[in-house]
Amino acid sequence: MVDLAQTRGELVDAVDQLPAVVDGVPVTLTGHLHQPHPVMAWDAWPVWQAVRPVAMCVAETDWQLCVALPAADPATTVAAGDALIDPVALALEEYQITTVAPGQLVVADGATVPILIFAVTI
Repeated sequence: MVDLAQTRGELVDAVDQLPAVVDGVPVTLTGHLHQPHPVMAWDAWPVWQAVRPVAMCVAETDWQLCVALPAADPATTVAAGDALIDPVALALEEYQITTVAPGQLVVADGATVPILIFAVTI
């Protein structure tokens, strides 16, 4: 019914090596099948959220595509997030993006990494 591994790979392929320009500086996203350790700015990875059966042998799958942002200071984080929304959305255009939201990923010792979260339904 649902091949999560295949979909995970397709989402990674959509954003891996995706170029963008942040404050006039070119950056490139690096796609990962799972959350990398350590998480670095410009890392991107999918997180499976749910499967909803909608008809016999048909299901919708909810995913989040997380993109790590630089955390040097709030202005840098905001500029990066603003600059990445359109290129990532374009890379995911074959999927239904339901929301894009900022977030904080908790890492070791309670520290956080700023992220953009693209909620996608397939």
